[in-house]
Amino acid sequence: MGKNWVFLLVAACLYFQTVGAQSSSLLSNVELPGIVFKNPPEWLKKSDLISIIDGIKTRTGWNPENVVVQFYNDPGLYGLALQDARLGGTPAWGFADSSKNMIHIGPQTRARDFKLLFSHELGHLISWSLFHGSMADYLEEGFAEWVAQNPNLSFSWINQQNKTIDPRLIMDAMRQGGASFDIQYRYGLSYATVLFLANKCPDLIGVLRDSGGQNLDKLLADRCQTPFFLNSFQLWLNEMAFGSGRPRY
Repeated sequence: MGKNWVFLLVAACLYFQTVGAQSSSLLSNVELPGIVFKNPPEWLKKSDLISIIDGIKTRTGWNPENVVVQFYNDPGLYGLALQDARLGGTPAWGFADSSKNMIHIGPQTRARDFKLLFSHELGHLISWSLFHGSMADYLEEGFAEWVAQNPNLSFSWINQQNKTIDPRLIMDAMRQGGASFDIQYRYGLSYATVLFLANKCPDLIGVLRDSGGQNLDKLLADRCQTPFFLNSFQLWLNEMAFGSGRPRY
């Protein structure tokens, strides 16, 4: 059974602005090859969806199959969906349930926020479809942000936090309840790591697929001609933070 991946409101402070209530006007379902949008709001445009999905397909090589995107106008119904996914009480704007190949979009989402939120949650479904759990856990949120092509990552902010820049340690600390490793930093560091891999590795998808079962230093040396992950990542992060380089998204 797949995992439930959540785009958390507390993490979104790095990426989104506060949103208001969703419009109550709903349209008929929007259907595209392999994906259906149920109860969409009036601002949702089919042409925009085609553009978003085509871009994601080009970057990842993924094709949608039996994906359902459910919009909610009623906070109560959305709350029931969160409870059904065992996410009750989570301040999530939306979430992806890979066990059902489904994305749930909460009622507070508006047009200006939809692209990043939808693309991020779709990234979680794509992760399960492409990797079947073989990608390293610490890259999951970063991969979803890479799929979304989120432009709002601040490399200088990451550098200024005075925390470990090793994403593997971040995940270990969070599993042990390490409060200092906050969600916002975890998302940012994971995303920066995936961008680093995208800039160093010709076959990003292949490297991500094998990242859960291989030593990262050996994987990068063999596949990306980049030895010593942590040292190489720190140097690259400094270049991005101090403006001497620009990442390839």
